[in-house]
Amino acid sequence: MGAVNLLLRYAPSRTKVIVKVVKNIPIAAGLGSGFSDAGAVVRILGKLWKVDRTILNEIALSVGADVPASVDSKPVFVRGIGEELCPIKKFSLPTNIVLVKPKKKFLSTLEVFSKYEGEFSELIKWSDDAEKDLLKLLKEKTNDLQEIAVSLVPEIQDVISTLELQEGSILSRTSGSGVSCFGIFDSEENAKAAAE
Repeated sequence: MGAVNLLLRYAPSRTKVIVKVVKNIPIAAGLGSGFSDAGAVVRILGKLWKVDRTILNEIALSVGADVPASVDSKPVFVRGIGEELCPIKKFSLPTNIVLVKPKKKFLSTLEVFSKYEGEFSELIKWSDDAEKDLLKLLKEKTNDLQEIAVSLVPEIQDVISTLELQEGSILSRTSGSGVSCFGIFDSEENAKAAAE
């Protein structure tokens, strides 16, 4: 409810609302469900209460690093700590994706980040060329938090290895700082077979 309270401070006009969040995505799984919920609240109430877009962006970032990317609910490339948003005009990634979350395993963002030592990877330079081949860009980079996530929940590596061995596997990684893993496949048929 932090997003609602912040919006109330800046809303020039207000109407009574009831905010109800229905969770269909597992918590602490690295899938950004909480951030997405907050982004939807900022978007909907910001429009309803006529809050200036610049202020909406500031509110979103103060709620969480991944919230600004969720406000518009469109594909976006994110840099920095979440404040640099580069809209993706033409989404060119394969959409045959399998998500796997190890049962009864969770990781908190705070826990993973607190164990990270050293510098994060160099920021990717965003350009029209990068947008043309997002898959190549993803293959060249890694998830800096994956190694820590695996050290805390070894089952993650089993999931990634299994996804990589499936026919048509293009890329497999952890999602964010959580326990969920994703595999990108070359066809819907191969993705369904991998999921089974």
